[in-house]
Amino acid sequence: MDQTVSGTKVDLLDPKPDQILIEDIAHALSHICRFTGHVEKFMSVAHHSVIVSNLVDPEFAFDGLMHDATEAYVNDLSRPLKNLLPEYKVVEERFALAIAEKFGVTHPLPKQVKDADNVSLLWERRDLMKAPPEAWVEEHLVTLVPEQPLYPWTPAEARAEFMHRFHELSTSC
Repeated sequence: MDQTVSGTKVDLLDPKPDQILIEDIAHALSHICRFTGHVEKFMSVAHHSVIVSNLVDPEFAFDGLMHDATEAYVNDLSRPLKNLLPEYKVVEERFALAIAEKFGVTHPLPKQVKDADNVSLLWERRDLMKAPPEAWVEEHLVTLVPEQPLYPWTPAEARAEFMHRFHELSTSC
C-alpha cells in the first residue's frame, strides 16, 4: 500500500478506480520533473500533460492531458530505463486501466496522443536541455515543434493549470 497527498491508500499491485483522485494526480505530476530532473530548468509532468492536451485535436485533448497520469502513482522513469523493467510496465499498466475506468481515458492511448507526446518531448529537449549526443525518438516530428520557447511553470502554477484544463475538458466531454 501507498498513501497519496490526500491521505488515500492506494494498492500498488491492484489499484482500484475509487483510490484514484484527480487532485492527487495533479499534485503529484506538478512536483515530478521531466527527464528525471536532467533539465536546466524545472518543468513538471503536469505542465507537459497540459501541453500535450493542447497539441492534439479536441477529441483527443482529455486523453492527452491524462496520458501520463500513471506517473502520479509509479513516478516518471526515463524511457530507456522503463524499457529495461518489464515488471514496472505491469504495475504501470494496472494503474492505466484503473485511471481509464475512473475517468474514461482511452486505453490504449490514440496514436495522435503518442505523437503529440513525442513532439512535446522534442520541444522540451530543445528548450530545457543541452543538445543530445545522438538522435532521439522520431526526429522527423521536430518539424512540428512550435517555434516559441517554453517557459516552465512553478509546481503551483502547473497544478492549477492541470486542474483548470481537467475541468474544462471534463465539462466538454
